[in-house]
Amino acid sequence: MVKKQRKSIIVPHYGFSNGDETHVKGHAFRNYQYSSHERQSVIKNVLQMINRYQLIPVRNAEIEITVKGVQKNVTTDRSGFFSATLPVSDPKTGWQDYTCKFTDDNTIFPGSYRVCDAYDTAVISDIDDTLLITHTTNIIRMISLVMLKNAFTRKATPQLGDIFKYVEELSGESLPQDFFYVSNSEWNLYDFLTDFFRHNNFPEGIFLLQPLRIGMRDVVLKAHKYEDHKPKSIKHLLNFFPQKPFIFVGDNSHRDLEIYAAIGRQFPDRIKGVIVRELKRDKYRRRNLVYYDKLRADGIPVKIVSQ
Repeated sequence: MVKKQRKSIIVPHYGFSNGDETHVKGHAFRNYQYSSHERQSVIKNVLQMINRYQLIPVRNAEIEITVKGVQKNVTTDRSGFFSATLPVSDPKTGWQDYTCKFTDDNTIFPGSYRVCDAYDTAVISDIDDTLLITHTTNIIRMISLVMLKNAFTRKATPQLGDIFKYVEELSGESLPQDFFYVSNSEWNLYDFLTDFFRHNNFPEGIFLLQPLRIGMRDVVLKAHKYEDHKPKSIKHLLNFFPQKPFIFVGDNSHRDLEIYAAIGRQFPDRIKGVIVRELKRDKYRRRNLVYYDKLRADGIPVKIVSQ
């Protein structure tokens, strides 16, 4: 075991529970401290984003997780990441607390998890170019946005009203309580995303992000390593909540429709509908027509929100 170094902290991420089991996760870092505000300078934005990819993980650290008096010890991996599923019976839905600590230190790091109703509709949504303007299809514009702006100056997509209107329509009720944000963004951006979502009053939800990138070399070499992250994460949620119906939200610029159609073919009775923010370029529309057809053939409604 690697001895915990001075100023090491634990960043617990939002977890989730089906009432019988609770899944939590987090990272352990050294010297992790971020704070943003709307008027901070462009230079500070740039330095802050660089620092997010220069994080120093605490590897092979023993972490003690406690949920409702149930404890479990886990070990961090090379990126400082840890996760655990604990057998905790929790019939009351809503947000609950859990704690983490290094086993050789008594400092407590509090986290939260959501107990989800077993049968109520939930939303699984992409983030980039679905909820947050990112320009992922234009690398120069994307880098400019990511480096020069912060959580308070980045813009949400202008079609949010239509997206949430369709969410309510497909759910057959008011806006669902359970939101899962499954993104190809890395855990390096967790603080940015949580600040952005709170600033823009998005429904509070659980993030499922790609593994941490450690240094710019990692960013370049592992750009396409985790292409299965999104389908694996969505299938995990469907299996963790075996009776729960879902609404999928995404855009047509990358693989969202391909992934949603493949999962819809496996779980047609579990998917209440798919909402697509459709970018203007004809090549994206043409490429995804086959997936629209597959979804509809499986009886899954498709709602299109035009850019």
